[in-house]
Amino acid sequence: MHHHAIGADIDPAGIRIAHDDQIVGADIAPAALADMPGGYRILLQHSPELLDEAAAANVSLYLRGHTHGGQICLPGGITIMTNIRAPRRYASGLWRHGDMAGFTTIGAGVSVMPLRFFSEGEVAVITLRRA
Repeated sequence: MHHHAIGADIDPAGIRIAHDDQIVGADIAPAALADMPGGYRILLQHSPELLDEAAAANVSLYLRGHTHGGQICLPGGITIMTNIRAPRRYASGLWRHGDMAGFTTIGAGVSVMPLRFFSEGEVAVITLRRA
């Protein structure tokens, strides 16, 4: 886990977990999340498999990618393939899971197949402001 204090109130952390046919490194996630300081907790992770663990660890904001927004969609952006092991509603955009807010970028690349179909790539810029 990488932790960088931005200020007394915001504590971002990143956990490296590889996503293949099996989740590599997920066994270290609960301890790493428990080690995060208090305050506004931000978890940055490429693969979105830690949804429940992050919520249980009182993560405030979960930022993630890896889904490619479905990458292969029906017209209108209806996702066919998400490339995640989480419910489809967490595959792209803004979402909430209990008290935790989250955002999943659809990214600009591809995975599995070298194409995007009815799913434009994106580079997200997120601005955090005090409430």
